[in-house]
Amino acid sequence: MELTFSLRQKEIVEMEPMVAEVMERWPALFTEAEEEFHRITNKNLMDDFRAGLNQHTPRLLQLYQARRTAFPPEMDQLLGRLDEEISSITLHRQTAALKGLPLYL
Repeated sequence: MELTFSLRQKEIVEMEPMVAEVMERWPALFTEAEEEFHRITNKNLMDDFRAGLNQHTPRLLQLYQARRTAFPPEMDQLLGRLDEEISSITLHRQTAALKGLPLYL
């Protein structure tokens, strides 16, 4: 992996290939043990994902609530459970935002 680092970095930065192509060509980049993606881009994807989720959760839940009747019953159940939660509300809101996204889309 050390020997091909500069080659991988150059290919990803200059050619900007699709993720599927990178996964096929450099599968080790996507293993947690290697953390190659972080080495190349200096980004932690999970931290970025969590930050984005924290940023967008309130708005997603507002969208779900506003159109609650237009969704299948699963969305109503999901939002109902959220209303009943009193412990670890942040985690439950994030979970509801993620589980509701496929129903919303």
